[in-house]
Amino acid sequence: MKNPLTYVYIAVGVAALFFGTVVSDLLGLGLRQEYINITEKLITLRGKGDKPRIVNLFGDRMRRLTDWLELRGVEGDYIFTRIYKDGEISTGKPLSYEGTRKILKSRFKASTLSRAMTWHDFRRTLVGMLLDKGVDRSTIKSITGHTSDVMIDR
Repeated sequence: MKNPLTYVYIAVGVAALFFGTVVSDLLGLGLRQEYINITEKLITLRGKGDKPRIVNLFGDRMRRLTDWLELRGVEGDYIFTRIYKDGEISTGKPLSYEGTRKILKSRFKASTLSRAMTWHDFRRTLVGMLLDKGVDRSTIKSITGHTSDVMIDR
């Protein structure tokens, strides 16, 4: 039997690092076709001001997300949902902020990191990776939803 915690941990990890979003936007991410297009490997996020932002999940990243979606099923409104202690997946309730903290805490304990990461550390890591790869600031802003170069320079 597949352990839903393993699948949601991986899917949330992919989202944390490659969506470039804040946790509140991720938790409200809907399962409807207008938000997720598996065929095109696109996720549409809605941030401040309800502005849409498209994230391309190429390669293995989309597979990690679809592994979770296949396990959780297509019922319900949210991509990331709660999992009860008995392993039952709640399709009606979104993953809570506390749930994401538990995921980060669990992954930190299993890692060799010297300090625990916050959700925002993933966002900063993505910006740093993109800058290191020579991606222009305009593209980084469109990926992360930042409106100013000041936020990228932090």
